[in-house]
Amino acid sequence: MNKKVIFSLFNRFPSFFCSLALFGFFTLAGLTQKLNLNLPKEAKVRDEVSFSGTAFPAAEKLDIRSGSKDIAVSFAAAVPVTSRTYITPQNSNPVSVVAQPVNFSIVNPTPVNNPAIDAGNSIMRYMTYGGRFLYAHSSRAFSPLKSIYEGGQITVTMDGQTATYKIALRKVFVKATELDNNSARRLALYSSKYNGQSYDLTLMTCGNGSNDDSNYRLVLFTNRV
Repeated sequence: MNKKVIFSLFNRFPSFFCSLALFGFFTLAGLTQKLNLNLPKEAKVRDEVSFSGTAFPAAEKLDIRSGSKDIAVSFAAAVPVTSRTYITPQNSNPVSVVAQPVNFSIVNPTPVNNPAIDAGNSIMRYMTYGGRFLYAHSSRAFSPLKSIYEGGQITVTMDGQTATYKIALRKVFVKATELDNNSARRLALYSSKYNGQSYDLTLMTCGNGSNDDSNYRLVLFTNRV
């Protein structure tokens, strides 16, 4: 079919060719939109606490009419985020160190009612169970805890008073098996208790005592001197 024949047909049936062009346009547009639905949406990457899944495991069961008490218990299910993602280096076994008094000062930790709140550069004080539980990043504010052992001392200023606390017990917990799956132990730590023993103040950070490994939690149980 040559150009003269095509031109003659277009002059005789202009409305037909216009309708055909519009049909083709909308068909192509609809096909493009359908294909775009399968493209992944851009997601924001977080390197701190995730608020889906593990951070609030009981949140979907909450009834807003149940009151603040039930909400506080749901927050207690979360293990505080005290380190960013950490890759354990080879040959990183804890070093045995003789306990010596180390004077580390904590001044006016930030009060929170949810332990899932990221500490950032600060030291957080979880208030729900008496305000005797402090947590912070092991690579930031609580980095000195790696060098404090049983018998060491710290000074803490809060509620307008400064007091000295002695490390009575130094424990390392595996986060996944000893804390994530043990709500009773988490609640005990938040209440500054362990194995039936009560302490005056409990401090938690990441690592096994020699690194910042987020798979572990270093916990210092202290008593006021």
